[in-house]
Amino acid sequence: MMRRTFLMAGVSLSAVAVGKSLAASVFLDYTQEQLDTAYDQSFWAPRMAELEEGDGIASAEVRRAMPPRPAKYGPDARDLIDVFAPGMPRPPRSWSSSMAVPGPETLARMHPIRPRPSFRAGRPWHPRREHIDEISGIWT
Repeated sequence: MMRRTFLMAGVSLSAVAVGKSLAASVFLDYTQEQLDTAYDQSFWAPRMAELEEGDGIASAEVRRAMPPRPAKYGPDARDLIDVFAPGMPRPPRSWSSSMAVPGPETLARMHPIRPRPSFRAGRPWHPRREHIDEISGIWT
């Protein structure tokens, strides 16, 4: 009786091993089904549809505020890209609510411009008013 039980256990274990080897491995030891499961983002983000809907609403708001200019980047008629040129001096507060955009005075305090040597012999470069306005006047 013991011998038959042992033989049946051996046969069942070999059947399991053969069953696993029949599934074709696509990458390393993964089958296609295992790869599909690993790369399915809905498992990791169960609220994905809600997040994508929020992205669509934000995109529509940006397109309404700053209409894009389509530009061609290839020979095909489908090779178009939307170019969003900065047409506003400052973005609306709702877009940058999580980021505070510093003014020129704050930028000057945070990153003071110090004289740097120039490539002209014996004459160091000193910042002039137009250089400071050019550097700090991005959002003014």
